[in-house]
Amino acid sequence: TLLSAAFKVGEELSRDYDWQELNKTATVTTVADTSLYALPSDYERMASDSMWDNAQNRRMYGAKTKRAWAYITNAVGASNNRYRWRLHGNLIQVDPAPTSSFSFSYEYSSSNYCMSSSFVDRPNGWVDDTDIPKLPHDLFVSGIHFYFSKSKTLPGALAAGADFDAIIKS
Repeated sequence: TLLSAAFKVGEELSRDYDWQELNKTATVTTVADTSLYALPSDYERMASDSMWDNAQNRRMYGAKTKRAWAYITNAVGASNNRYRWRLHGNLIQVDPAPTSSFSFSYEYSSSNYCMSSSFVDRPNGWVDDTDIPKLPHDLFVSGIHFYFSKSKTLPGALAAGADFDAIIKS
C-alpha cells in the first residue's frame, strides 16, 4: 500500500542519513548513586562527540568499546572527576555514578520523520492524510513511488529507484 511505502521511506531516511531537521538536544539531570539514564523515546542515534557535562563545562568521554569500558570501570585509580558514558541496553550509563546531581546534554537524531498538521511529532509515523514530513517533500514522493512500484512489480520500478537515489544524493 501507499501507507506502507511511506512508512518504509520515513524509517529508511531517518535511520540511514543525517538530517538537520531531525537533530535534537536532550538534557539529563542525574540522581546521586544512579548510573543509568533513559534515552528519549524518539532516539535514533547519538551525534558524535556531543555529550557535555554542564556542571564542569566540558566534554564527557564516551561511546567506549566493551574492552575500554571494562578497563575504565575496573582499573585502579580515580576518574579525575571526569564522567564517562556509554550506551548500554538502550540506556546511557555514566561512570562513575554521580555522588550528587548534575546535568549533561547531548545531541541526537530523532526517529520522528513526520508531524501532524498542528506541528506535533508523530512517534509512530504517518497517521492522517494531513501529516507533514519533516524532511524534503520530494524525497517522500519519490521514495513512495519507488517502494509502491516495487511492491506491485510495476514497470518502471527500477527507474523510480534510481530517481529516488539521485534525489537523496543531490
